[in-house]
Amino acid sequence: MLLPQLAIIAVFFYWPAAHAVKSSFYLEDPFGFGSSFVGFENYTHLTASSEYGRIAKFTLLFTVLVTFFSLALALLLAVKADNVIRGAKTYRTLLMWVYAVAPPVAGFIGLLMFNQTWGRLPNWPNPLAGISNWA
Repeated sequence: MLLPQLAIIAVFFYWPAAHAVKSSFYLEDPFGFGSSFVGFENYTHLTASSEYGRIAKFTLLFTVLVTFFSLALALLLAVKADNVIRGAKTYRTLLMWVYAVAPPVAGFIGLLMFNQTWGRLPNWPNPLAGISNWA
């Protein structure tokens, strides 16, 4: 049971992260025709930028505040759900309902988008190829 999860983490997290770090040492052609190795030049340019420093501070502050308030709200809801109050079982059920409803809704949206007959995404390249039977 652990191996599939590790494979998913490796494919969707570690591989793109490693590729992003590798790409950061290159200067890419805007049209994708090639790249040239620049080493740490991208990082020195980045750290010398005052705009980057301002944006990094804002991002750090935003991350800390969102994390704090979301965890505080989650803790408050967990404490309230754990208390013995009238309707506590219904409250706990409603808290868990989000996890039960989200996957079917995501599946239905995927069905709407990817259906071969009336979905929009399978046929999106048709007008680009000159095919006029746009669904």
